[in-house]
Amino acid sequence: MFGRKGELHPMYGKPPSAETRAKSRVTQGTAIFVYSLDDTLINSFNSVNEAKKFLNCCHRTIKRYIDTGELFRNRWIFFFIACLDRRGPGGPKNFNNSRG
Repeated sequence: MFGRKGELHPMYGKPPSAETRAKSRVTQGTAIFVYSLDDTLINSFNSVNEAKKFLNCCHRTIKRYIDTGELFRNRWIFFFIACLDRRGPGGPKNFNNSRG
C-alpha cells in the first residue's frame, strides 16, 4: 500500500464507514464534560465540535469557559476530564461557587 496514490490506492473514492468515522472522532477529538451546579454530569461530548452543535454556541466560547472556569449560561461548567468532584483535582482553580 505504500506509495499508492490517487486511483491506485485501494480506498480511492470510497468514503470511510460510519464506524470508522466514529472511532476517528473519539481518538482525535477532545472530550468535553458538562456539569451542573450540583455536581451532576449533564452530558459528555467526544469533541468541542459536538458540544458547540448541542449547545448552539461557538467552539471558542466553550474553550474560553473551560480555560476560565466560569459558569456557562449561569448553569453549567465545562471540563476536559471527567471528575468526581469538580472542585478537586482537575477542576478549575478559580471557580467561584455562589452557593456559599
